[in-house]
Amino acid sequence: AVVSTQSTGNAVRKLRDAKQDIAKLEQSNHAPEIKARIDSRLRQLTDMLTEVNMGSGMYAHGKASKKPVKQLLLLEKVTQATSLFLRNKSTSLKMSIRRIKMEGTMTLYITKLSQTFFSTVAAVGTEFKAVFSNTETGCMPSYVAWVESELEWFADMFSRQVFPQGSVIGHGVAGECVAIALKHADQLSQNGLDISFLMHRLLQPGIAETLKRNHIQIMEASQLRAKEEHWKKCQFSRQTGDIKKLDDLLKTYNVDLSKYCVSTGDDNIYVTLCHSVISFVRSFHSYLQDAKKMYNIRVKKQLIDSITSCLQFQSFQLKLAPPDPEIRTVVTSSDMFMNKEFIPAVITFLELQVTGQPVPQIRKILDTNDML
Repeated sequence: AVVSTQSTGNAVRKLRDAKQDIAKLEQSNHAPEIKARIDSRLRQLTDMLTEVNMGSGMYAHGKASKKPVKQLLLLEKVTQATSLFLRNKSTSLKMSIRRIKMEGTMTLYITKLSQTFFSTVAAVGTEFKAVFSNTETGCMPSYVAWVESELEWFADMFSRQVFPQGSVIGHGVAGECVAIALKHADQLSQNGLDISFLMHRLLQPGIAETLKRNHIQIMEASQLRAKEEHWKKCQFSRQTGDIKKLDDLLKTYNVDLSKYCVSTGDDNIYVTLCHSVISFVRSFHSYLQDAKKMYNIRVKKQLIDSITSCLQFQSFQLKLAPPDPEIRTVVTSSDMFMNKEFIPAVITFLELQVTGQPVPQIRKILDTNDML
């Protein structure tokens, strides 16, 4: 009757008092019967409190949702209290995420998504510690398990947006989105929870597929340019700013473009590199920068294999140039650029800024090219 007709607060108080009273009557013949009745009422009340759902009744939002958790703790039902607390937080989190509209660029949307998700998860951790700080049993494993579960849900939503099957969102976008998510994930380190490894594991399939797709695009474009190559030096106008963009790009790898430039005294600058090499450098740069932001040890072999095949193909195309004396200067200059400048610079970039380890597989390209 206490559970069904009175407030849960009164029920909790009466059951606690009853438990204290029965402890004083352990020698009584009626003690087992009374204890059984109290336990039955306790199960009823516990079930009533733990069956509260976020979004229904008085426990839908705000401070009211804390009430059943507090009452469960008073009844010493810690496991049920943590489960209810985290279940309510999960529902609230998903409601907040679904309110975010897909507006503007993909990176803007992912920024909003990541900020909302990880700031909320971090705040839940702070509140969780405060609510369950006085419990005798350790509750943090429950929070950690909850974070892992919510992170799986986030990674699935993230992947469906950033790594869509059969779709291309553009070089650099996927890497930028991954970098944004990882940066916001660092908020959890304030709660002593490093989830970077778990994040990489959950995003790894999408990252691997994106790297594969981008690699195929570069190879197909290189093959097409090889067929259309005329083996002539490239002309740039100072006014367009294209030569400066190319120069700035190569400075990323500490490569000096000026030694391949010839000025005619007018508005034009000629670069003694063939068109296919310059186009390859531009697209390959985007690929490398994207890969750097998405890199983790799980995709190392795939990345190194992809980079090796791209560089090998582009270098080998120069060996297939027609033996025409008129184009020999451009071919020789392009070959020197690839093997003495660009490939060594890419190797240094990978070893220092991406893998943090030697990449002997790519270094073998230089040995092979020297032999050829």
